[in-house]
Amino acid sequence: MTGIEPALSAWEADVLPLNYTRQGVRPAPTSSSVRMQYAADALPFAELGKHGPRLLDMASRASGREGMTAVNDFLTAPGRGFGTRVTTAKAAIAATVAYAIAAWLGPQSLAVFAPLVALFTVQSSAYATLAQGVQRVTGTILGVLLATVWLEVAGTTWWSIAIIVVMGVSAGRLLPLSFAAQAQIPIAMLLVLLFGAAIPDYPYWRVIDAAIGGVIGILVGLVIPERPQVVPAQAALVSWSDALVGLITAMGREVALQAPSLPPGARHAFVLRSRALYDIAASGRATVAHARESVAFNPLGRRAREAVVSLTLTERWLVRLTLEVRVLSVTIDDMYDRAHRSPRLPRETLSRLLIALGALLEQRGRGLDVSAGSLALARELSEAVDVVAALPSSDAIPLASVSLLGRIDQLRQEVADPELGPAMDAPTP
Repeated sequence: MTGIEPALSAWEADVLPLNYTRQGVRPAPTSSSVRMQYAADALPFAELGKHGPRLLDMASRASGREGMTAVNDFLTAPGRGFGTRVTTAKAAIAATVAYAIAAWLGPQSLAVFAPLVALFTVQSSAYATLAQGVQRVTGTILGVLLATVWLEVAGTTWWSIAIIVVMGVSAGRLLPLSFAAQAQIPIAMLLVLLFGAAIPDYPYWRVIDAAIGGVIGILVGLVIPERPQVVPAQAALVSWSDALVGLITAMGREVALQAPSLPPGARHAFVLRSRALYDIAASGRATVAHARESVAFNPLGRRAREAVVSLTLTERWLVRLTLEVRVLSVTIDDMYDRAHRSPRLPRETLSRLLIALGALLEQRGRGLDVSAGSLALARELSEAVDVVAALPSSDAIPLASVSLLGRIDQLRQEVADPELGPAMDAPTP
């Protein structure tokens, strides 16, 4: 890896074939073969965009991994924190009720652990609350069981504490749990080891108090639902789309400048700017994930579920666009302003095409009809192919420039195709 290629991750799998390779020098092709190359370069991307996710979903269901993925996501779901005033109020109610029940059932001196578990169980969404409750109670039970066995074998000594910490942390790392749940295992083990010898019933009440706190936290989270987080997700996707528009436009403006050749290892400014897309994409995807969680098990989320489905489709669309724009920026950076490269596609033409593509995406992001603009851009791309193919060639071939035009055309198709990405509504207060 050179530091400029897209990093591999699970969410890039459906667009991985967009990585490019440099072609070797061959005899100059005819105009018809150039057009065939142009079409062949764009067609697989379009087919991948339309059918790739569907094929991946079918393969996942066929292999039985879909259910396992859902369970793993549930057990590793992170906490969302006290995001709103309603969440803070729910946490206070859950902690108070959990302490009252634990103190009524068992020793008051040990009842403090029930409100602690309830406090960290309550989240801004019912899904996250349920996940945190199950994770924390599971971690506590495992920690208490391991510590109880170890207490009978080794007792409480300075060296047994060191060993039990290593055991607890190692056990937590092996399990598919979030960090909060993993941390519960060594914490529970330490508490049992320290207090178990003096209070024989401590392990028993530690499990009871954790269960009380988890159950009360979950019940409060379900009984007092919060508003689905659709508007923040809409705003995040609009910002993501605007960032793509800004990058494409910046590429068009920078490539139009007649600049001296870049020194070896130097990059265009738009390449450095494109790296920030991953942080923007990660933030947008996390916000959409929160929106999905906010409608699960939420009676207030029934009307918002259709909007969340639309947001998810738009997120996948933006993921594809982000990767393709990233690869496009790397391709242009490698072809232009390099002492060893003489691209056949004039930089003025490339600049005009990129700026038009950015304007097309901006209109689509506003929910406008882009069919006319897409057809106009397609005609410009076709004319550019004719120009590249008609240029005389001695020691260079036009395939690199044609491939570049194919990438731009692929982006044009995905921006304009309503099946690939629904229009985004502007965020409303």
